[in-house]
Amino acid sequence: RGGAARGAGLMLGMTKPALGIATLLLLGAGGAAAFGWFQIPGLSSQIKELEAQVAMLSVEIDRLSAENDRYESLNNELNQTVEEFRDLNQDLNSTVAELEVITSDLNSTQLSLVERVEELVAENKRYESLNQELNTTATRLAQEVDFFESALTRLILENGALANLTESLQIVTNELGNITSAQNETLSGLYTVLSGLTAENDRLESLNQDLVTVVSFLNETSLGLDNSLQQITGFLAEQITANRVLVSESLENTYRQRAQAWDCDYRDFFREQSFGSDYSVLISDLSSVVDYVDQRVLSELCLDKTDFEEYLLREYPQGVNSFRLIRGVGDYTTTALDFYFPEAGEAGISPEQWAEASYDCQNLPTRFAAAQR
Repeated sequence: RGGAARGAGLMLGMTKPALGIATLLLLGAGGAAAFGWFQIPGLSSQIKELEAQVAMLSVEIDRLSAENDRYESLNNELNQTVEEFRDLNQDLNSTVAELEVITSDLNSTQLSLVERVEELVAENKRYESLNQELNTTATRLAQEVDFFESALTRLILENGALANLTESLQIVTNELGNITSAQNETLSGLYTVLSGLTAENDRLESLNQDLVTVVSFLNETSLGLDNSLQQITGFLAEQITANRVLVSESLENTYRQRAQAWDCDYRDFFREQSFGSDYSVLISDLSSVVDYVDQRVLSELCLDKTDFEEYLLREYPQGVNSFRLIRGVGDYTTTALDFYFPEAGEAGISPEQWAEASYDCQNLPTRFAAAQR
C-alpha cells in the first residue's frame, strides 16, 4: 500500500522537483531559440512553433501539477485509509486471538462432553443389564411364589390329613381300650369255663352217675362258646379292618413325606450346573436330573421314571427348568398317591389290595402311569 501511495506522486515517470527542472530547461531552450532568431535569419517560424510548444507544455505542466496535487490528496486519503485498515487489522488479529482461545476452550469442552457422553452410554448399558437382571429376578421370584403357594396348599392339605389321622388314631385308641377290656372279660369268662370244665371232668371221672347232667351242662356250655367265638370273630374282623386302615394311612403318610423331601440337596447336587444355581434356566441334561429324582423319590414310590419324563415333556413343551421340575414332581407324585390311596368312590388301589401286597408297592397288581390317567 505504501508503494501505491508513492506511485501516486509521480507524473510521466518524474517527481515534482524533476518536473520543475524540466520546465526551466524548456524555458531556457525557448530563450536560446529567441536569442538565435535575432541572430539567425529564417528561424522565426521555428521559434514561434517552439513558443507554441512551450505554451502547450506549460498548460500541460499546469494540468499535470493539478493532477499531481489531486493524486497527492488521494494518496493522503489512501494513507489514512491504510492506517484505518491497519488499526482494523490489529483489531481483527486481536479478535482472531480471542476466537482462537475461545475455540481452544470449546474444543476442551467438546472433549469433556464426549467423555461424559461415553460415561453416560456405559452407565446406560450397566443400568440396562441391571434392569434385565431385575426382570429375571422378578420372574424367578414370581415362580418361587407360585411354588411356595402350591407347597403351602399341600401343607394345608397335609395338616388336615394329619388332623384327621390324629382323630382317627384317638378313636382307634379308645376302641382298642374298650376292646382290651372286653377281651379281658371274655378271657376271664373262658378261664372260668375252663375251670368249670376241669372240675366237671374230675367229677365225671369220680361220679359216672352224673354223666347225663355233665353232658347237658357241656352242651349248654358249648352253645355259649359258639356265641362267644362268633363275637370274637366279628371283633377280630373289625380289628383287622381298622388295622388295615391304620397301616394304609401310615404308609400314605410315609410316601407323602418322601415325595415332599426329595429336593433337600438338589441345589448342592447340581451346583456345578447353571440350572442348579438359577432355577429359571432350562435344564440341559434332563435324563440325569430324572435319574436323580428316580433315586430320591420315584423308585421309593414304585413310579416309572420314563413315564415321569414323558409327563414333564407333555406338561412343559417349551422346556423344563428347576421351578417346573419341582412343580412337576409335586403334581406327579400327588396324582400317584391319590391313585395309591383313593378316597371313597375314587378309582385306585383298595385296602384289600394293599393287604394282599403286604403293603409293598412292588407287589401291587397295578402300577401308576400318568399316560393312562
